[in-house]
Amino acid sequence: MIACDVALGRTSAGGIAHQLLPQIIDRLNTGNNDVAEEVLNFLDALTVLTAREQSRILCELPASFYFVVAQEPLESRLELFLQEYAEFVPAAVSTSSYADTVATNMREVFRRASSNRHKAQALSGAVNGAILANRIAAMRICCEMIYSVQDEDLGLLVAEIIRENRGSFLSDAEPSSSRCGVVRKALSEARLSLREQEPYANALGSYAWFWGLVGAT
Repeated sequence: MIACDVALGRTSAGGIAHQLLPQIIDRLNTGNNDVAEEVLNFLDALTVLTAREQSRILCELPASFYFVVAQEPLESRLELFLQEYAEFVPAAVSTSSYADTVATNMREVFRRASSNRHKAQALSGAVNGAILANRIAAMRICCEMIYSVQDEDLGLLVAEIIRENRGSFLSDAEPSSSRCGVVRKALSEARLSLREQEPYANALGSYAWFWGLVGAT
């Protein structure tokens, strides 16, 4: 309904989003997670904003928002929201420390979402932010997510993300820390691929000290 009203010129999406956001934040800050209707209207408004307007608003979302949006009845809107969030990430992590926030937010979605597809979307966004920002803390959170996977179906999606990001910090992740056979195999292949590249010593040196901090989870 919100998107329809905006399209017909009856209201402003930016105005609605800015009006709803403080209400949502206030209720979440007081421990009231019964904000489904407000969040649904907020997401409707968000979809018709410009990329610049979306970025300004996404930066204001509290961590508790991601706890709520990843669960029913809101999960039906999650795929589009995560697509919008993925488009927001590259510019957002130009301030490198914000990659930690991105990874933390996406970890909440990863933990709470019931759909493997949405979990994979969340992980992909976090990995992309960590790579772009070259941020150690964000990398660590990504690896925690990857190592936690046990379901083979989710593992197939995670393995594809690992393959898509060979040459990144994921290529030197520890396969034995994974709880899923498909993911272990993908990590092993990524590590082997990195070692076959030249100059391997330089690439390994970029991440080896980091993995000493991460360890097995």
